[in-house]
This record gives sequence, C-alpha cells and structure tokens, in this order.
Amino acid sequence: MLLHKKILSIFPLHDRILLDRIQENIMAWSSVPWTVPYYDLKEYFGEKIALYNVFVGHYSMWLIIPAVVGFIFQMVVWGTLNFSSPVLPFFSLMITSWGMAMLEHWKRQNAKVSLNWGTTDFEAKELDRPEFFGSQIRSFIDGSD
Repeated sequence: MLLHKKILSIFPLHDRILLDRIQENIMAWSSVPWTVPYYDLKEYFGEKIALYNVFVGHYSMWLIIPAVVGFIFQMVVWGTLNFSSPVLPFFSLMITSWGMAMLEHWKRQNAKVSLNWGTTDFEAKELDRPEFFGSQIRSFIDGSD
C-alpha cells in the first residue's frame, strides 16, 4: 500500500523501552499511585491521560487522612455501641474541611503540572476539529450566528 501511495506514512504504535519502564514502575508491589512516573506517562500516552493519573495519585494520597480518622471514629462508635454517637458531627465537619482543602491543593497541583508540561490554556488554543469543513448556520436555539 505504501508503494501505491494509498498510505502516506507509518509509525510504530509502541515504544517498548518506555512502555517496559512504565510497567516496571507501576506494577511493582511497592508502587503507590502517587509515585507513578507521570512524565513518562505524558510522553507515552499524552497529557490528558497523564493528568488523570496525577489526579488519581493526588486523590489517593489525600484519602489516607479520612481513612485514618474514619477508622478511629468507627472504633469509638463500636466501642460505645452508640450508632448516633456525638463524634459523628465532628467527622462530617472534618470530611467537609478535608474536601475543601484537598480540592484547593489539587488546583495548585494541577496548575503546577500544567505549567511544567506547557499545557496551560491548551483548550483555548486548540481548534475544534480542524479537519471539518462545513457551512455556518443560524442557531436553532437563540438565532445567533
């Protein structure tokens, strides 16, 4: 097909060396989600997949806090056999505070990673389907062009 000009170019689907290095790091028994080689993931799978994995690592690390506190509070509930224990409102306040703190920290982490990878304002610069050619029509909803 390449000879008859039906295929313009061919590229290999996998870089075995990089893929083996990523798998070696991820599949190790001592590997935790926040120690994944994000830069290698970015180079192999792209920014969107790597940024998702950065978030999963960030979220997994932050989930340790409510897991430990929740276990302690659950032991208090089981120890007193009072399933409407007075410690439960404190746990809900802690979870609310934890959620806000985790989200604010993620915003900073996301900005730092995006800046390091050069993907800030990526959506603003990217064209919507540049291969599409069509005619513009009026909006059926509000009539604007």
